[in-house]
Amino acid sequence: FHQDTRLRPLKAVENWVSNINEKIQDVATKEHRYGVFLSHQGIKTDGYGYQDSKMKIIMDLSKNRLQNDLCFKDKKKVPVFLDMDMIPGDRQHETMLFSVCKSDKVMVFLDKEFFARKWCLMEYFLAKSRNGAIMPFLVDMKIDTPVMPIPLPTGVVCSEMVAISEPTNEKVLGVLRRYFCEKESSEYTDRY
Repeated sequence: FHQDTRLRPLKAVENWVSNINEKIQDVATKEHRYGVFLSHQGIKTDGYGYQDSKMKIIMDLSKNRLQNDLCFKDKKKVPVFLDMDMIPGDRQHETMLFSVCKSDKVMVFLDKEFFARKWCLMEYFLAKSRNGAIMPFLVDMKIDTPVMPIPLPTGVVCSEMVAISEPTNEKVLGVLRRYFCEKESSEYTDRY
């Protein structure tokens, strides 16, 4: 991804990602389809080897709340993808790439370091290339001007992001509940 996009203008990157997304849709299976994919910049460690507990807490709480509150038509729980739950292995990147493309909703947790990470940008643009899939949230970041380092999805403005910058907000959960209550669980992975 980095080599292919290093010197290209933003529109070329978006086109490249859109083409990749279409190809992945053809080869990814039901095992890669989650209801919600949680995209974040990763859990950093400080100079003493301790993990950044705030982002870990946000991710854990978000995943638990979403899995406890969201159900399909048949009352089975909606699977939520969080990379921290993965068992390290040789197919980890493939699984993440396929899952971000196949998941119905991608919650993107934007913080100051998100835009500096190539993998995060790829997840963002893959989700953005699918209409209605991306749901951005701010973490420890305030926006004083409507300028973002990358374009926001159509119809999303900075003031809306600030107003609902919590994935467990009742407004957000209500939208997701209505969306998933009409879906069949058999179309999704049974991994949680």
